[in-house]
Amino acid sequence: MYVGRSQTDGSAGTFKLVSLDKKQIECNGHFRYNLPPNGTARFRCSNGDSGRLRIKAEGYLVGSGRGQSTRGPIEIVFGYSLKQANSRLK
Repeated sequence: MYVGRSQTDGSAGTFKLVSLDKKQIECNGHFRYNLPPNGTARFRCSNGDSGRLRIKAEGYLVGSGRGQSTRGPIEIVFGYSLKQANSRLK
């Protein structure tokens, strides 16, 4: 599980995530909405992991996505409270 922040500039932006475990893995990435509400994101982490996601805005500054990392399938939820995010993850 990772938590983080993003910075948006119109239809694109960047994000930074930090793992909640003791290893403190950090991931940095960027995203772009190609045909809103659909977009893509890419990231690279301090442990060498990297990946791509398809994201979908589900409202203003909130959404979710799924994709693949070098370590397997991944899901992302953004803009929601931790409780709301947990209920949306599978």
